Amino acid sequence: KDDGLLSNELAHAHEISHSEAAQRVDEFVDKVKAELNTNGLFTFDDFGVLRKKRMVMLLHPYILKNPL
Repeated sequence: KDDGLLSNELAHAHEISHSEAAQRVDEFVDKVKAELNTNGLFTFDDFGVLRKKRMVMLLHPYILKNPL
């Protein structure tokens, strides 16, 4: 269920309407779902990989050797 927090933050950060922000979030979610269904994974740049294995979602964050 969408609580609107991400849309609110996106709208504020990018100075766009809440409805535009909500649409962007919906489009991104659709993109992630499509990649998961097609390839079984979605890569978040500079963050990690979300994998769909059977009916389970697994997040594999990138580990930085020297975060500083």
